[in-house]
Amino acid sequence: MKDNKNLLLHSIIEILAAAVNFTVFFALCYYGINYLDANAAAWIAALIFTYPAYRRTTLRTDNNWYTEFLAFCSLRFTALLIETFLLFITVDWLGLSLVTAKIAVSIITVIKNYSVCRKKMFIQESDHQ
Repeated sequence: MKDNKNLLLHSIIEILAAAVNFTVFFALCYYGINYLDANAAAWIAALIFTYPAYRRTTLRTDNNWYTEFLAFCSLRFTALLIETFLLFITVDWLGLSLVTAKIAVSIITVIKNYSVCRKKMFIQESDHQ
């Protein structure tokens, strides 16, 4: 039951984070910022939204927010590296449009974030027994 609740909360938070990410990304691209730089800025904006949202809902908390925040950022940072690499491949090498590439790469990133964070940071049913 708790896993279903965590999955639902994660899905809602990730949809909202994606909205933040996409808004910042496409706004910066519209104003002429390189898409890889825009991706990094969008990642930071989404992280600023995502961590507090998760902290209030589904993260294990030891009341040491700084340690937890650093762990959260390090896990999410790998997603930024993967996303940036995949964007470069899909846009520069494969010639996909920014919209198509960003959507495809974001799906991969969301799945990666959930699977890694679920194992490392989310409250599990067994944590309450």
